[in-house]
Amino acid sequence: PKVDVHHFDLLAKLNEQSLAPDEYDHAATWGTSDASFAVHNYEDRSRHEIIPSDELFLGHFQETPRNLRDTTVPDAEEVLGHFEERHHNLGEEAARSEAERCMSCGMCFECDN
Repeated sequence: PKVDVHHFDLLAKLNEQSLAPDEYDHAATWGTSDASFAVHNYEDRSRHEIIPSDELFLGHFQETPRNLRDTTVPDAEEVLGHFEERHHNLGEEAARSEAERCMSCGMCFECDN
């Protein structure tokens, strides 16, 4: 589902209000409090745009169990000469199923998959 989120952009807001700063000439400058190119007292609002996983609305996503990959664990006799893959790839159907269940657990970008 499409989620509408407004990302605050200070320069865009200043342009919208006809308060855009002047172009900076990239020269060494002291005392920018009266300069028209400097933007002071910027409030970083990024903390308001990051939603913790425990506050996510998951009504759009059904809880679906993970498709775990098969693993091969060598025993003590095989470990020194074991050069085979330990984690096996998901099959095409399982990979498709895993992709479709994305975000159903609420961990989003921390799913450790």
